[in-house]
Amino acid sequence: MQMRRGQVQKVRFSTHTTGHDDSVSTHHIASFELDGMAVQVVAGRPLMMENGDEVVVAGKIRRGVLMGVACNNLSRKILDHRGWMVSLLVGVVFILVGLVGTIGAALEHSPIGAAFFLVFAAVGAGAAHGGMQILRAKSLVLTGA
Repeated sequence: MQMRRGQVQKVRFSTHTTGHDDSVSTHHIASFELDGMAVQVVAGRPLMMENGDEVVVAGKIRRGVLMGVACNNLSRKILDHRGWMVSLLVGVVFILVGLVGTIGAALEHSPIGAAFFLVFAAVGAGAAHGGMQILRAKSLVLTGA
């Protein structure tokens, strides 16, 4: 997890909408430079920032871009981050179902069933890990300020 602090420069905003009919999801994206590094922050609501705002961003660097999952705008006193609760809860549920299913399949001597439920648990572990990473990033931008 990387953290950067500095003044926002060259800020641009966009949205990414997915889904259809009744089920539509919109992500709000802020792209900007922070001390010469390209940064992109995605959130569930519009990000409030302008050029010159002092921010702290935490995330992972991918292809030279800091992909921020948490951003603390010190100038405006606004904290933005990706949603962590759904990832964490879905992850825990998948892990529990996967483990119970694996045990049940093993008791029934079904190696294919056990393998299926182990994959289910692994997907859950990935989702839970993602939620924990967002919480970690949120903590970093709050304490790193």
